Amino acid sequence: ETGVQYSLDPALFNECMYGDQLRFLRGVANTTYEYAGLIHEAYMRGQNQVEYQDNGFARQLALLARLIKGNLGTKVYMISMGGFDTHGNQPLAHERLMTNLSIAVNNFYDDLAFTQQDDKVLSMTFSEFGRRIFENGSYGTDHGKAAPTLFFGSGLNGSAFVGDHPSLENPNGRGNLEYTMDFRDLYATVLAEWMCVPIPLVEQHLLDHPYNPVNLGFNCSGVEFPDIAYSDEPFTPPTPDDPNSEDPSEELLNAIVHKPFYPTQQAPHIYLEMPFSAHVDIQLYNILGQNVGTIYNEMMFEGSVEINIRERMPMHLSTGKYIYRIQVQDRKMSKSVMVA
Repeated sequence: ETGVQYSLDPALFNECMYGDQLRFLRGVANTTYEYAGLIHEAYMRGQNQVEYQDNGFARQLALLARLIKGNLGTKVYMISMGGFDTHGNQPLAHERLMTNLSIAVNNFYDDLAFTQQDDKVLSMTFSEFGRRIFENGSYGTDHGKAAPTLFFGSGLNGSAFVGDHPSLENPNGRGNLEYTMDFRDLYATVLAEWMCVPIPLVEQHLLDHPYNPVNLGFNCSGVEFPDIAYSDEPFTPPTPDDPNSEDPSEELLNAIVHKPFYPTQQAPHIYLEMPFSAHVDIQLYNILGQNVGTIYNEMMFEGSVEINIRERMPMHLSTGKYIYRIQVQDRKMSKSVMVA
């Protein structure tokens, strides 16, 4: 397409009333015209190399892929996906929405992989409201306090569930989950550790919130993420036969290490490292939150163990993503795991 670009010298408004406001508006308009041409050029340089679904969100991601592959140079893009105000018929709505989201994001990264840019793009979801955990009588849930944030991209280096899952057993008086992570810590981490913004600038723009990075799998600033502080006090591990044994300290509970790994394609394992002896309960859930079965429920002594999920499950597991939850004392830890 061809067209004519119109611009007007802002200095022409020097002698008129409200000249400063008019100069500002004309400057914005001129910049918009100029940038529109750059966007169009980048769009024409980039090409989609996968087929996207025919829905609004997928079309937005297809457009972003072309702009990124066309080397527009913009650091941050924002698109939106509506329909999550699910006061009624939530199960059907969520099935459709999450399916569209997952397919579109998968296509987006497959598209970027053709130009080897997939590892340079981090995607982050956010919402202006969460949802409550109790059904409201219309097969839906009402506006809530806490909400999850999803990240996508190979730059996460395999990071899975991060943070403590809110307790489903102790909502507040209005049925809201209590959040366990300040959203500013997530934004700060992305700014400082992914986009390499200097930490003092990050703190300056986060409502005077101190920098408290979250280990999402990337590190640009070189700052060390908070280490586990081990107690110097002598510790006696609890045993099943001694009800008066000392409970593990918070530091030792924080020192528990667990992660999924895949020694073979069909046999997902959990690596679990315990700094003390305790009873360990590991439950497996599907992505709908339904309990699939018990992976491990016995006493574990100090040290490490590798747990074969398939061998531990009494039933056949279908291919797909699952979530395991480890409980030690009152501490619960979760991560996702893929079963091929």
